[in-house]
Order: sequence, then structure tokens, then C-alpha cells
Amino acid sequence: MAPRGRAAVVEPEEDELDLTVYADKEPTHTMLHFANWIKDEVYEGDLGDLDEDSFREGVRLGGTLRMIFQASDYWKDEREAHKTERETERKAAAKERAAAKAAAEAEEDEEAPAKPARRGKAAATTSSSSTTKAPARRGRQTKVEEPEDEPEAEEAPAKAPARRTRKPAATAPF
Repeated sequence: MAPRGRAAVVEPEEDELDLTVYADKEPTHTMLHFANWIKDEVYEGDLGDLDEDSFREGVRLGGTLRMIFQASDYWKDEREAHKTERETERKAAAKERAAAKAAAEAEEDEEAPAKPARRGKAAATTSSSSTTKAPARRGRQTKVEEPEDEPEAEEAPAKAPARRTRKPAATAPF
């Protein structure tokens, strides 16, 4: 029910837009200058083999209808189909890379000699020939003294990290 003292507003049903009205419209002042600007800036004043009337008509229609196009169901469906296609291509490429990597690793395994002996902590605990225990990593570590006959190189004091600053914004060309 409408508020007291006001008439009810009836919203018209949304019909599909009739875009054919744009076919015969004259270009606006902005579109005329937009086409001039594109011609001067992009084509350096010379359209070459392009027909100037067709060029200007394309600029007029493209500039006018772009937002309507992007809001259309047509574009939403096309964009989703393109996204799905690219995802499928991405997955196929990932599978190809994984297969190529597996083949390369298998080829390396066939060509490589037996693996070298393990090193590190795991090798020390599993090796039966080793009877010494690996040193503990925690706590104070004893400093190994260097021979006195070699002069000590003076270490330069650590530099403070460079301060990050923002770069100035690039100025627009217009």
C-alpha cells in the first residue's frame, strides 16, 4: 500500500533495450572530439587505408554502447565461457608440465649413478660406522679460536636497511 497522500508508483516492466535507436543518431560533440583525438593520438593524424566515416561510426557506437554491452547477459555468458575455456587450457598445460617433469626425472634416474652417501644429521643416526654423536644445536656454542699468525680482518659495521619510500605518482599525459 502506498504511503498516505502519495500515489503509488508503478514501475514499468523491463523490456529488452532497443539498441537500434543508436544506429541513426548523430554523434555528440564529445564523440566527434573523441574520434578526432583517437585519430591524432593513435594514428598520428593519418588513418591510412581506413575509411574515415566507418572509423568515426565505430568510435561513436563503441563509446556509446560499451557500458550497455558490459552489463548485458550476452557478455556475462561470453565472459564465463572464456573463463571456463582458459581454466581448461591452464589445467591441460599444468598436466603437460607435470608429465614432462616426471619424464625428465625418470630419465635422470636411469642415467644417474647410485645416489651418494647421505649427509647431515639423518646420516649420522643411521650410519653404523659412525660412533660419534652429533653436537647439540641448542645452548651456547664454543668459539673456535683462529690461529694468531693471521691478521684479523676488520668487519664493517652492518648497514641499516634502506628506508622504503613511495615513488611519486606518474603525471598524466594530458
